[in-house]
Amino acid sequence: MILTIGMIMKNEEKNLPLCLEGIKPILEAIPSELIIVDTGSTDNSVEIAKKYNVVKKPMRIFSHRLLLFVFVLEKLSRKF
Repeated sequence: MILTIGMIMKNEEKNLPLCLEGIKPILEAIPSELIIVDTGSTDNSVEIAKKYNVVKKPMRIFSHRLLLFVFVLEKLSRKF
């Protein structure tokens, strides 16, 4: 079994480092993956996420939240 954590972000450079450091012990302790989808940040959020090797490409802006969640589900390494 694998734990998948999905994050949707936009302009979170102030919060992202603390968030990623906070979940790092979980990601290291058990089989897991972290998927971050950026929805058009104009700050340094993407660069911060890249330092953690978790940014999934392509990044794009979604017109509806449901489409965004479907995109994240498609990126999961394990299908249900």
